[in-house]
Amino acid sequence: MDIKKSGLDLTNYEIWYQPFWQTKSFYWAIGILVFLILGVVLILVIKKIKESKIKKLSPIEKFDHEIALLSKHKHNPEVFYIRLILIFKNYLSDTFNDELYSLTDDEIIDFLNNLNSSEVINIDLIIKRAQLVKFANSLIDENRIHEDLNAIKTTAKSIEKYKSNINNSKT
Repeated sequence: MDIKKSGLDLTNYEIWYQPFWQTKSFYWAIGILVFLILGVVLILVIKKIKESKIKKLSPIEKFDHEIALLSKHKHNPEVFYIRLILIFKNYLSDTFNDELYSLTDDEIIDFLNNLNSSEVINIDLIIKRAQLVKFANSLIDENRIHEDLNAIKTTAKSIEKYKSNINNSKT
């Protein structure tokens, strides 16, 4: 069909096409995507820096730092005790250079009993209480949580003294 013969005059109209990568919406989408990617990278870098600072701490400093962060979970005893025992196992692993966090709670108790420290005896009760809270959903009051937290802190300090006494006797 001939356009001239059909009566349609398209000479005043141009065929206009703009590729999608030249539109303003494409530039806005790319800008937002780049901004989001930079934000994620920034968050990951900040997280990595914080983790590297924590890794440089001594085991007792790392333990104290993690215990301070644990205080926000006191309202939920199950989460509190799970994290408390995990923090304590990680502390023991860092202190004695063993894979103690992979041991069961009873194996941890046996390991601590072999240390022959008077403060370690209380940990047996705390670990068993943590098992009751974790698996039997036993209710624990706020005072008991505070006492157990203080007992774990005291035990960590006593283990630190025990470790330093062993190091001093070797030299």
